[in-house]
Amino acid sequence: MSNEAMRLQRDRRRRRHARAYYGMDGLGVRRKIAIAVLALAGLGISLYLTVVHFTGSELPCPVGNGCDLVLEGEYATALGVPVSAIGVLAYGAILGILWRFILPRYGGILLYGIALAGITFAAYLAYLEAFVVQSACSYCFLSFAIIISIFVALLRPTPVLTGLPWKQYRLISLAVIIVVLAGVLTSYQVAQKTLSAEEQAYALGLAQHLTASQAVMYGTYWCAHCAEQKALFGEAFRAVTYVECDPQGKDAEPARCEGKGVKGYPMWEIGGRMYQGTQTLAALARLSGYQAPSP
Repeated sequence: MSNEAMRLQRDRRRRRHARAYYGMDGLGVRRKIAIAVLALAGLGISLYLTVVHFTGSELPCPVGNGCDLVLEGEYATALGVPVSAIGVLAYGAILGILWRFILPRYGGILLYGIALAGITFAAYLAYLEAFVVQSACSYCFLSFAIIISIFVALLRPTPVLTGLPWKQYRLISLAVIIVVLAGVLTSYQVAQKTLSAEEQAYALGLAQHLTASQAVMYGTYWCAHCAEQKALFGEAFRAVTYVECDPQGKDAEPARCEGKGVKGYPMWEIGGRMYQGTQTLAALARLSGYQAPSP
């Protein structure tokens, strides 16, 4: 056999093994349908929560009363992207792979990686809910159950990556888990970066000016955008006049918020006018007439 013929034979064998290992040949029609139904359910939940996030609509909680605390809290976004929007991308990708719109040749390994990444991310969020936020979100647990069901469907009764040795399964799984956890932890650390000494001095001067001019910020302890606003001031936020609108919050004044007609958070009252949403320090300085002292 010539060298060229041998090379062609090796290429055919390599392509055949790639299809066997990384494609979706291990999934039957019924399992594909089951996974598609689960992904559609997860996509529906994620889309609904994403719309609620961007519109600021009221979110009813089917079980318990902690949905707002979780979905609008400090950990509701990663690098500015709502967690629910990440769910939309993940479930949408699963459907796209199943319908062979996205790299069908590697559909099996992509499905496995996305499902495992989803479980890892959801497990970390569940940990935050239980031990940091200390509040439960029924939508989150439902999505967690859906992604676990998809993962199980990919492995039972036969693994989706047909013929792939378990050693490689473990290596792929470990790599996915490490990448997801590293990405999530890094994103939250970036969001919580500290201000420089110069930035802190400017923020403190602005905060003191806002208080002197009787400006007020209305918000809630669980509001993600309120947390973003506070982070812009850093430690200087202690000098800002802040009113807690949630009755369960510390030193809450819900009647004062209601009297001012506060419907969304954060809400700034500056010079007798109301401004809704997170404001940059430059915008607050402009609205309140603050000028930083010359160095």
